[in-house]
Amino acid sequence: LKASMSTQEWCGQTFKDLRWEGGHLKLSYNSYWEGEAAGEVRIAVPGGITLLYDELPLALRSDEMREKGDVHVFPLLMSSQVKRPDWDIFGESRTPDFESGRLSTQTTPIRIGGREYRAFRTTLSLQRGKKTLRDVYYFDAESPNRTFLRWERHDGSVLNLEKIAFVPYWQMNKNGDTLD
Repeated sequence: LKASMSTQEWCGQTFKDLRWEGGHLKLSYNSYWEGEAAGEVRIAVPGGITLLYDELPLALRSDEMREKGDVHVFPLLMSSQVKRPDWDIFGESRTPDFESGRLSTQTTPIRIGGREYRAFRTTLSLQRGKKTLRDVYYFDAESPNRTFLRWERHDGSVLNLEKIAFVPYWQMNKNGDTLD
């Protein structure tokens, strides 16, 4: 396993690198946030199914993940801070670690972009202290690649598929080629 992330914004840059190393994960980071600077954290990997929050939209579309039940999820890497995700910038500082969660999937109809789909609705419930955080993912149940249709995040944000464009990618290789 290796995952890395960098972010730049008006006040600084952050870089994170997560690697499998000798039976645990090693998170190395460089952050402009006060109290974070440069550092390294070793993280014990729990038994069972472990996932990165960043990979969930891809991993959960696979048929093998549909009824896995208990999982352990590592927090979002795509964040300018190391000890708080950007959506929780004023929340409690915490050392990144796996959080226990549960996956459940149901089949449900959903309307996206004026079209009706039969979707797999996969709910991830994560325990953070006394709080339960829920993310809900919708994947097209009839598409062989399980097109990602919608994501209802625990912070209240919602992402919807706007359109799908099938283009002759390999024939579009000259200056001026467009998607007219």
